[in-house]
Amino acid sequence: MVVMEVRPLEGLSQLGFGQSRSAVREALGAPEPFRRAAYSAVLTDAYSSLGLYLGYDDDDLLSTIEAASPALVSLSGVRLLDRNCSDVLAELRAAGLSPRETSSGWAIPEMGLVFGTPPHGDAGGFQSIFISRGTDVVHEFEFFGAEGQLPGGGFELMPHKGFGDVRLGARRVDMRQLLGEGVASLSESGADYQDTFFSAGVVLNYDAQELVTRAIVMRPAQAFYRGIELLGRPCRYIREQALSSGFRVVTREAELFFPEGGFSLWTSRAGDDALPTVAAVVSVAGPKSLIT
Repeated sequence: MVVMEVRPLEGLSQLGFGQSRSAVREALGAPEPFRRAAYSAVLTDAYSSLGLYLGYDDDDLLSTIEAASPALVSLSGVRLLDRNCSDVLAELRAAGLSPRETSSGWAIPEMGLVFGTPPHGDAGGFQSIFISRGTDVVHEFEFFGAEGQLPGGGFELMPHKGFGDVRLGARRVDMRQLLGEGVASLSESGADYQDTFFSAGVVLNYDAQELVTRAIVMRPAQAFYRGIELLGRPCRYIREQALSSGFRVVTREAELFFPEGGFSLWTSRAGDDALPTVAAVVSVAGPKSLIT
């Protein structure tokens, strides 16, 4: 297998950030698309036989690359994976680079690089390397507390608007007061801010003005649309029920899109209609969401 050289903030060998998903698939072949989490807005393309896991932004442009065995990866001529961790770090420093330890492992943030934590301490080898086009790769989490005022009974979807009192355009401070405690973090899909309310089963993305641009409802919450239960049921069954009720449904990769309702249902990976839905999503209209 050919050794692939990291090009910091640009890509890995011939894979360049900003390439379209369709162009990468044409070059590498058909992947195995999956969601890293129920609330992941964009599918990751897995090429397991190559050891490559490719992330994209909301415009389907390549934005992150994770490489693991059997991939062979180097940086400034230093082989990075499956070698003694201490040796790799020493060789990187000898090459004039400055890896630093973080709360979750090792990184070179200014190059957009994060090293997978070795399973056996320094004696183990880095199991993966995460390559980003940006330098915000050392993620900080902010825990916030609030009592919450959300009534029980689940969320009723409001077409093009949100779920009950969880509405597009709502203020972040109001949503925290409604939904209670949670975690603020960076959004993998490029939103300015993200709050995750695990107890409520809600993830919200915000714009620079801290107004909701995407609302995601997942377990343990329940969500309904005109009598149809949306979460935790086989994708095929929900589609059949919706069509029999006269709703138009567009099938996409790991997604059912309801044009009139302005919402989507996600599954954990593409290619299996028997999989249950893991999230119901409403977002501010954009180029992709308008495709029917």
